[in-house]
Amino acid sequence: MPLAFLMDPAHHQRHSFEYEVPGTDGPLMGRRQFLSMPWTGPGLAVSNADPDVALTAASPKEFFIWGATAAMLRNLYRFLQV
Repeated sequence: MPLAFLMDPAHHQRHSFEYEVPGTDGPLMGRRQFLSMPWTGPGLAVSNADPDVALTAASPKEFFIWGATAAMLRNLYRFLQV
């Protein structure tokens, strides 16, 4: 994944969802947030466990950086902007 892509804030996406978990005193409500940086481009297959999957860079692959990794890259972007 190109560094120029990762350092472009237009590609930084924020996701959020709400959830409910049953509790002894009633349902517990919560909200989670995370960052992601989806990208489609050339890259090698992640696993060669499947003999039908060729390890080739010829076809585009989908990559999805999210969570702590995306947050660290976002912090690097902010650090480099100073």
